[in-house]
Order: sequence, then structure tokens, then C-alpha cells
Amino acid sequence: MTEPLKLPENRRSFYYLARLYESNDNRVLRACLTIDWPNEAADIITSGALTPGGLTYEIPIDTDDGPQWLDVVERESGVFTCYCASEGFVEVSEEQQRQYIYDQDWLIKVLKSHLNLTGEQVSLIPGTLEWLGNLQVDGRPYQILLAKYLTSMDGFKTIYQFLENWHGKTAGVVLTISERLNHLLPLPDGYPVMSIMSLLSSQEPCNLDAKKLKELLKASYKPSSGTLEVRWESHGSNGQFESEGLDPWEVRGGQRCKVASMIYDAWLVGNRGVSTEEIREEGISYTHPRNCFNDSNRWEDYIKYDSKVWSLKATPRSRRHTVT
Repeated sequence: MTEPLKLPENRRSFYYLARLYESNDNRVLRACLTIDWPNEAADIITSGALTPGGLTYEIPIDTDDGPQWLDVVERESGVFTCYCASEGFVEVSEEQQRQYIYDQDWLIKVLKSHLNLTGEQVSLIPGTLEWLGNLQVDGRPYQILLAKYLTSMDGFKTIYQFLENWHGKTAGVVLTISERLNHLLPLPDGYPVMSIMSLLSSQEPCNLDAKKLKELLKASYKPSSGTLEVRWESHGSNGQFESEGLDPWEVRGGQRCKVASMIYDAWLVGNRGVSTEEIREEGISYTHPRNCFNDSNRWEDYIKYDSKVWSLKATPRSRRHTVT
């Protein structure tokens, strides 16, 4: 099993690096870290999110009059100085002039690695919304999305409109960096939002806890007792459909259970169903329920197939309905 990617040691370092994901500037100056993040500077630099760049010749210097941006000049061979009115010439080291380049994919790589997400990353709205992969919870896949600018008016509107019309949407969650989410309006179909910072362990060393995310997903998509005409439960490679008036149907096999979960989740959030193409994107080659659920014709009690769309034989649910 591949080892998870290295994380910084403390929460403040992680927060600094995560915020850079929403920044259009991927340049980090060592001199700025020394002044603004003195206790975290070394942790940030060794996190794996930054790669050394060249030297810069304009840096902030902490003077008696406060931080000032000053030009760096080479007074002698290998000797660099800045000049400020209050202190005269101030010698600076090469490390103070060092600039680093932030890997804009670092946060995505970290989340996929530590949350054990499956599937290839897809840019749903380039630069704004990413599909990171699926998280398996009790045998059911949930979509994990990562959003930028969700707490800005324009960003929220763009993401809301996309989710409202996205035919590929099934049960899942939108992750974002901000911890101030109380003012947000609900996303379409009750799609939950969670701050990445809430996944972090409270004690050092820093760790991402997938259990917290799984608990949110279970709570958000747990059907209310007695309100659903069809129920689906799965545990690993075994699952079962139940519906009043029908005999329970047991489904066996990891891929078959995954397909059944996709169909059921699509119904829960009010989608028409899932397409054969969407099933293939999960690495599953079945083209028809007949060759997927090849246990006589039991599948026909619960599933219908029309124009390459697999759906549940149940009353359609409103796309506005929030699953509680």
C-alpha cells in the first residue's frame, strides 16, 4: 500500500498552505514567512508543498519602524544588503532572499492520498470546482468535490448553478477551505459542505481524519425511517434491496454492489439514473443489467434499463428534496 503524502506538523502550517490553493499567486517569500509566520516557517518550507525557486531582490525587512519592503543590492561580492532610513545598511542572507513555488495540486494530492479516494481527478469547473474521486462508506461510493471561492458571492453562484444542472451528480460532499460556512445558502439537493480544516486532528502531528467525513456523509444521506419505498444496504461485496410487496433481492460481488449503489444514490438525490458511460468511468465494463446482475431475472423487480440509463423502479424523487 502506498504511504500517504507527508503533511506539515501543525494545523497553522496546513492552513497557510491550504489557503494558497485559493490564491492566484504561487510565489512564497522566505522573508515574508519569517515575519508573518515565524513559528511555522520551517514546517511550511519542509512540507513538500513548496519547491525552491531563485532569489528575489525586493523583500520585507522587520525594522524599528515596522516591516518595510526594501531593495536588495550586492555591495560586495557575495554580500547583500538593504538600506532603510532608521537603521542604515542591513545585511541579508541568501536564505532571506529565497523564494519558493507552491504546487497548486498539493492540496488535491494530499486529500486523495489521506482520504483514500478512488478515481481520476476531473476539473468540473476549471479553477473553481474539482471532482477528487469517490470515498467508500459502508460499500457505497460518495463523490468528493473540492471548491474554490465558495464563500464569495460569484463563486457560490457559479458552483450552485453547475451542481443544479450536473447530470453526473450523486450523493457526496463539497469540501472547501473556509471555516466560516454558516452564512451559505444550501446547495442543490441538500449537498453538504464541509471545511477541510474540520478534518484535521486537534493535536500534532497534523493528520486528516477520514472518519469525520464518513460520519457527515452517513448523517446527510441516511434515509428517514419509513419514508422510502425502496431500501438498499450494502456491506463490502454483499448488498440487499428491499421493498414492500417484493421479496428482498440479495446482490453479491463488489462491482455489482457498486453499480447498485450508484443507481440507488441517483434515485435518492432525484436524478433519473446513471448511464452506462458513468458506470464505465468507474472501471466497470457491464453494458446492461442482464449481464451485470446475472441471477435469473430478479434485477427486473427493482431496476429498469432504457436508452443506456440504469434506474430504480420507484417513484421519482424531487431534485429539491433534501435527504435527511
